[in-house]
Amino acid sequence: MWRLADACTACAAATEQAAVVPDTVLFPRRHQARRAARRRHRAARGPGDRVRVAEMLSYLAAALPCDMSAATRLIALQCALRMDSRMLVRLPVGVLRGLRLSTPYVWQELEEARWLRTLPGHRGEVVAELLDSALLSQYPSRPDRHRAADWALRAGRAARTAGEGPHVQLLSIYTSALSDPATGQGQGEIDRMQRECALEEHGVLTALDRLVATGSCAWWRACPDTGDVQWCCTSEPVMRDAGPSCAVPGRW
Repeated sequence: MWRLADACTACAAATEQAAVVPDTVLFPRRHQARRAARRRHRAARGPGDRVRVAEMLSYLAAALPCDMSAATRLIALQCALRMDSRMLVRLPVGVLRGLRLSTPYVWQELEEARWLRTLPGHRGEVVAELLDSALLSQYPSRPDRHRAADWALRAGRAARTAGEGPHVQLLSIYTSALSDPATGQGQGEIDRMQRECALEEHGVLTALDRLVATGSCAWWRACPDTGDVQWCCTSEPVMRDAGPSCAVPGRW
């Protein structure tokens, strides 16, 4: 019978019938650590985080029922970006608290739509199996999708900090995803914004005003000829007092 225990080199040398393990045995572990570090710092493959989030929002607008709430769409976005190859997702409770969405009705909506089913999980996380097999074709690289999910959390942070509802949070993610990273400017069709953010036409305008009030958006305006909406996102949102909005809406 062998009895194994960790000890320092001096104790091992002074212990009867003990042996000192050479350092060369530890080389594979160091090699694995270096390989893991390379994986952590590897370059993203395919489109960037903004494009991944924008395309996933567009896909969910078609895959989910049109009357599904904005809060449920926020959860669906995180689930779709964080699932593994078996279509399982483990969503930490901390993510739900960060989204300020800890109510069970969002999961009930997704189950009633037969988009996922929740499974018994461990304390501190929600485990679910996604039932939409078409998601497997949406960029299978899991680390890159996780980065996009984290980017979406950061994109809606200013709206959450201001105490805004899920509609404004989702619109904040939408406008950030469709903005030029260099200038912060973006443009979108009003009907597409309604579908992907679960908003009515006038709700889009009100939510844009709230983005300006929270500092997520510098300005926005409606194009009277095309019916599109243009905006400019700020690189570092600054909280502002809830005063008159500086939005510049145009005529429809």
